[in-house]
Amino acid sequence: MATNFAVGDKAYAKKDSLMYEVVIQQVAEPTTENPSFRYLVHYVGWNDSFNEWLEFNDLYPFNSESQQLMNQLRQQVVTERDAKDATSEQESQLKRKRSSREAEKKDEPLDAYSLFNIPGSLKRQLMDEWETVTRERMTLTLPREYTVRRILEIWATTKSKQTDATKDDTNIQEFVGGMIELFNVSLGKMLLYRYERPQHNHIFYETDSPPEPVDVYGAEHLLRLFVKLPNLVRQLEIPEAALLNIAQKSYELLRFLQKNSRKFFSPQYEPLQVHQEGQEENEEEVDEE
Repeated sequence: MATNFAVGDKAYAKKDSLMYEVVIQQVAEPTTENPSFRYLVHYVGWNDSFNEWLEFNDLYPFNSESQQLMNQLRQQVVTERDAKDATSEQESQLKRKRSSREAEKKDEPLDAYSLFNIPGSLKRQLMDEWETVTRERMTLTLPREYTVRRILEIWATTKSKQTDATKDDTNIQEFVGGMIELFNVSLGKMLLYRYERPQHNHIFYETDSPPEPVDVYGAEHLLRLFVKLPNLVRQLEIPEAALLNIAQKSYELLRFLQKNSRKFFSPQYEPLQVHQEGQEENEEEVDEE
């Protein structure tokens, strides 16, 4: 019996109402428990942590018809997508980890990757934007209406109204200040795709009084920072209590972005300028870890 797809074949995978380009990594023969062929796929342009097993019915041949369907699905999602309510699972995990650590009083450091988890709908937002910038050669119109600073201030105000605790309000302001500083430092080093760099250089290196990055970029690049955050906090060797606080605030901010995605992720794109289009094809990728 033919598998229809072999190791090394390109295909399109349908996942969560969208389709993505993949490469077949492994093929699993049918078994009693799984009577159909299963395929380990790698999403092109993404970190191996996104690799997963899919059924045959989730895959489409790598041809123009499938590509057209992929574009139609993406357009439909862009026009109709609305933020889904975030589940409380991660929050429960954080509470269980905190209780377990306090009870057992273990000294080993926490694994940052187990605490920072981007919701599925925001991961799809990342993938859609990567496709738009690197494949369709479009860049965001800047400055964004809702800049990083404005989003953080709105979130902080919302959180302050939900609690009267002065200590918690201080923690929120410290977190916001830290995120602003971290974003300003990280943007040019690790948050840009290759085709976005000429636009960035024009804003920050070809003007007399350049603004701060948090006053130019918006939710799209803030979300990319959360992709990098686990590695960053691990390098800083942050104490466990502070790490838990950062993880909790990060989760709350991500949930806020998710619930308000229609407002914050309403990007206007523009074609690459002529001097940008002449750049090399090998765009830089943001690791999705």
